[in-house]
Amino acid sequence: MKTKNIYITALFLCSFLTAIYGQKSAMISGNIDFLRQEKLFKVEFSYEEMAVGNYKTEAEYLEYKVSKKGEGFYEKWSIKKKALWEPYFTKGLNKKLGKLGYQISLESISKYKFLVKPFFVEEGEEFLGEGVGAVVRLQIFVVETETNKQVAEFRIVGNAEGSQIGGGADAFKDAGIVLGKLLIDLLN
Repeated sequence: MKTKNIYITALFLCSFLTAIYGQKSAMISGNIDFLRQEKLFKVEFSYEEMAVGNYKTEAEYLEYKVSKKGEGFYEKWSIKKKALWEPYFTKGLNKKLGKLGYQISLESISKYKFLVKPFFVEEGEEFLGEGVGAVVRLQIFVVETETNKQVAEFRIVGNAEGSQIGGGADAFKDAGIVLGKLLIDLLN
């Protein structure tokens, strides 16, 4: 009986980890004809409905962290999103698409924009100098700016093992690179 319980537990853990970490990045809907017409794109972020680590919502996570680290944590968290996550995602996307003459920016005025909606963030932790990987899962909509019409949707996973600047930032950068690679592959 004990062996059976161990087997069932191991099977459950393997299934759970496959579901969480085995997700692939992919285009969900739409087409990428917009890439053939335009070279300048804006990136916007929305953090609604984002889970953080073991917390179902960002609000639950912040409530816990503020209770442990004080009111200053909320401000640091907000700054981290604007100063690290968003620019690093944009850098990663530009790293791939910039080689083809595309320019992606947080400030540009463009016909299309990438609306990035993180639905899961795991910042990772440092333990005895060994980094535990950070993970970010994003839902990305390409939207025609003027009409607000969605033209494409992507699901992207970014990973970072033992980051030196902050696991979340490196995971966002990786997600930008992954999206860039996916778009290039779809163009070919």
